[in-house]
Amino acid sequence: MTSSIDLSSLNLTMSNSSDSHCAHCDTTVDISIKIAALCVIMVGALLCNSLVISVFLTNPSLHKTVNYFLVNMAISDLLCPIVAIPKRLVMLITRQSSWQVKGTAGLILCKVQPLLQDLSLAVSILSIICITVDRFYAVKRPLRISLIPDKARCLTIVLIWLLAFLNYSPYLDAFELAIYHGKTYCNLKWTPKSVTIFITYVAVLYGVLPWILVVILYGFIMVCLRRAKVRMQANAQSLMQHRRTASVTRQAFAIVFAFAVCTFPQTVIFMILAYYYKFTYSPLPYWPQLYFATEFMLFANSVLNPCICLFLNENYRNGLWRLLRRSDRIHPDVVREEIPIENLTRSTVAARQ
Repeated sequence: MTSSIDLSSLNLTMSNSSDSHCAHCDTTVDISIKIAALCVIMVGALLCNSLVISVFLTNPSLHKTVNYFLVNMAISDLLCPIVAIPKRLVMLITRQSSWQVKGTAGLILCKVQPLLQDLSLAVSILSIICITVDRFYAVKRPLRISLIPDKARCLTIVLIWLLAFLNYSPYLDAFELAIYHGKTYCNLKWTPKSVTIFITYVAVLYGVLPWILVVILYGFIMVCLRRAKVRMQANAQSLMQHRRTASVTRQAFAIVFAFAVCTFPQTVIFMILAYYYKFTYSPLPYWPQLYFATEFMLFANSVLNPCICLFLNENYRNGLWRLLRRSDRIHPDVVREEIPIENLTRSTVAARQ
């Protein structure tokens, strides 16, 4: 969960040796492929997350609790193509880990970039917890209003960002610019032991504990959905509402599962670095390829999340189709042929999902 901490920021000796080593480990073709792959992720993340936010803002029927947190994840995912991928692209293009921006602007970027990069992950995890709790409550108490009232949604989102910021605020003091052999580096001044403690703390707080909670709650959700389906077989309207709830829940589970698959490999990498290598010497020769693979998976999650929303959720698909039709100036009259988003009776259950 601490993707902004890598060997190049731990100490200057390792940064320098990493530069000389990586200059020979990747060919021009390898670097070109990596740059192209990251550019695709960057453009895809910017486009898809912007579409999710736009569809949500232009369709009041989507203003439900679960969608607020999905959009919150989309906003946090936008930080990936804005602050995380550009840094990696610069390192690939220059073939070194030195900091390219100097002076006051360079110092500000050195402190803010790692903070925003890891802030994005923390916000996504906290949003996933809220989504899971909301889905559990929706399945467990289908005839009651949302666990999070309408007026409390925005406050909850603000608290999510505030909690994530407070967790990573030590970065503002820990990262600093330092010069080594005539090159400027964005250096993490913590000792390897301090980094190990912090990584363990983050792994437990944002890794182990949240996923234990998510797995337990989704286990209960699956059991409740199966039991509810049996009870509602005789009532067609109730069965339709149950299927709708199950569909939204499956989409939420798909997002949770994709996030877990994309973030788990790099979490393992950091734990190995902390407890096996002790951050004291360069890893194995294939380290750059392994690290890039796990980092690419982490970046790819910023594209998977909005794609799941846009393609697995009928309301988002219809909202996207409507948004594209509005932007079509060639045939403005097709706007009148809108596809209704809500085909169900507006009951209390439908209003809260």
